[in-house]
Amino acid sequence: MNINYPKKIISPLRKYLSKAIIWISLLIIITINISYQNWNQEYKIIAWDVNSYYAYLPTVFIYHDLDMDFRDEDIEKHIKHYWPLTTEIGKKAIITSMGMAYLYAPFFLAGHGIVHLTGYAGDEFSAPYKIALIISSLFYLAFGLVFLRKVLRTYYSELVTSITLLIILFGTNFLHYVTDEPTMTHAYNFSMISVFLFLIIRWFRKPGIKNAILCGIMVGLISLVRPSNIIVVLLLIFWGITSFRDLGNRIRFYFRNIHLVIIMITAFILVWIPQFLYWDYTSGSIFFNTYGSVGAGFFFDNPQFYHTLLSYRKGWFVYTPVMLFAILGLYMLYKENRKLFLPVLIFLLVNIYVISSWWCWWFGGGFGSRSFIDSYGIMALPLAALIAWTLRQKNILKYAILLLIAGTLYLNIFQVTQYKKGFLHYVMMSKESYWAVFLDMSPSQKYWNNLVYPDYEAAKEGRYYTENEMTELEKRQLKEQKE
Repeated sequence: MNINYPKKIISPLRKYLSKAIIWISLLIIITINISYQNWNQEYKIIAWDVNSYYAYLPTVFIYHDLDMDFRDEDIEKHIKHYWPLTTEIGKKAIITSMGMAYLYAPFFLAGHGIVHLTGYAGDEFSAPYKIALIISSLFYLAFGLVFLRKVLRTYYSELVTSITLLIILFGTNFLHYVTDEPTMTHAYNFSMISVFLFLIIRWFRKPGIKNAILCGIMVGLISLVRPSNIIVVLLLIFWGITSFRDLGNRIRFYFRNIHLVIIMITAFILVWIPQFLYWDYTSGSIFFNTYGSVGAGFFFDNPQFYHTLLSYRKGWFVYTPVMLFAILGLYMLYKENRKLFLPVLIFLLVNIYVISSWWCWWFGGGFGSRSFIDSYGIMALPLAALIAWTLRQKNILKYAILLLIAGTLYLNIFQVTQYKKGFLHYVMMSKESYWAVFLDMSPSQKYWNNLVYPDYEAAKEGRYYTENEMTELEKRQLKEQKE
């Protein structure tokens, strides 16, 4: 029997494929989160860096105590989660900026309300609060994917957009940070930067008060979550620029619209005002370098490019090799869409430089070089350009590239699973350990024997070296730290 209906099925699929990809992916991510049940584990969800991001909320809404005296009143209870520094005027201050607290707040308050209504006996680190924060991460992830889809569909087909979204989520270390550590900053900043890309497109199509306010607010939030991400303003300068003449026109554009620029800057400052007030209260100055107070900072004269990109400890291209295809895609952007090429290239180079210059270039524990996740919405543009070019090829090269990309997806999912099981160490990986456990869920003793603990104290002074460059004394000291 001849059934004549495939076009009725295929046509909507071609039109809505990327939307289906988003919602199916979210369902998978939600299922993984439920299966992990990390809200029942003490050192998950509200742990490590999240302790500081989150601390603003219970400090204000539960204890009503900006001085954080409640911590000292029950030090045994609170020392595990509240890690303030002491300022020069003797007050306690939370070390991180409050951007994440902004984003957690609606969900925290909902969880807090449920706790009160149900009479739940747990404290601010109990399951209801953790579940609320997990939901916040999934919400922002969905929000970011929806807006990244809008950006990609501006320039690419439905199929290219769908493949790109799949790669960004399942082919990178992003997968780990929306499942096992969803409350870290990365899903949130990925979302905001993706929204910001959408707003940039709208801004240059229709510059006006509304878009100026929205762009200012978004840059404010992005930088309040992670101050070094202020470099996203480069996109506002170089978006659509292909020549020095274009750059001159862009400068004249901003001078002609100086009133909108002032509105944008005002919106940015308004986002930061609570932070300025908090710093003034705790330190006596509206500008307070909290990380500098604990010996952390940038070494812009000694960026660790090689380690950041290629080291076995946390190298971006080692643990997220699919991003090599995004780098190749820059050439396709240059050939086919130069208005995107320059802003993406400039942002990428500056971002690599800033990340590589941070004293702790490996950014503590985590899977791969997590600092790059924030910018995956931007990197989706050259990645999509490569995929679009690949799909147009009519020879074996097309299938070879697609097979290689599929291989990186498999490797990423495998390594995310390894990391979850503890077979890729969160901070001590070395070349020998990496290859001893490559595509192996049964690590040998060689893997364990070759783990190398990083020297944090040397890093705070801008000194970095490989294991071979250490003295015997330093090796013994690091071995003792590891044990």
